[in-house]
Amino acid sequence: MNQKGFALAMMMALLPVMVGLFLLMSAVLGVNQFNLRTQQACREGGLRGQEQVAPLLKKLLGLNPQAVKLKTAEAQAQARLKAAIAAQNPPVITAARAHLLIIQLQRRTLDLRQKQLIQQSNLALLQAHRKTHQALGGALNEGLPTFNYLKIVSHRNFSSPPKLAVRPESSDVAPTYRTSVNFESDQALAHSWQYQLQVRSSFQNFLMADLKWNPACAVTLKEENLSWVPKIKKVKSW
Repeated sequence: MNQKGFALAMMMALLPVMVGLFLLMSAVLGVNQFNLRTQQACREGGLRGQEQVAPLLKKLLGLNPQAVKLKTAEAQAQARLKAAIAAQNPPVITAARAHLLIIQLQRRTLDLRQKQLIQQSNLALLQAHRKTHQALGGALNEGLPTFNYLKIVSHRNFSSPPKLAVRPESSDVAPTYRTSVNFESDQALAHSWQYQLQVRSSFQNFLMADLKWNPACAVTLKEENLSWVPKIKKVKSW
């Protein structure tokens, strides 16, 4: 066999490999471009949700000084009532009881306000999680690139919506609230989805591949300059 014949034979032998590599690179680039768009949709939904929650969280934590003040005032009012009862002074007892009831009413009112802010936050997180989940579903159904040599399967993974990541510092009425120890993770609006690429049987002479992508995104809140700011959180995608 002369050199030209040998070179032609080598080219023919390598042709399926070269065609397979071209097809594979085209598919990978197409999926990566689409993944950038789905990541953007996921992050935009998370950012909008956390933007709604940020001022509610700030208001809730901003009520802590009032909670401390009212708790101290109630303890002092109880001490005055106890002293008045010990002194057996009816007018002072009546006044002390009235004062104590006013403070207790103020604490119950504050407790309702705190719970309202938490409920509003949880509702905002739930709605943002659902809307983002739906947006991802629409993007996966409508925007996934099509290749006649590949079968591409996609689906969204299940995830639960977060709740406002705060905890009361006591079981008392109108307690002070603090963010959870793992606040950024607990607060995150997170989603993940999957692509699987399988070569159609008629193209398996050129390309053998069964590839999977597992993208994910998460948006949380971070404290900056006495305010809470939505931030994209790094998560593992593979």
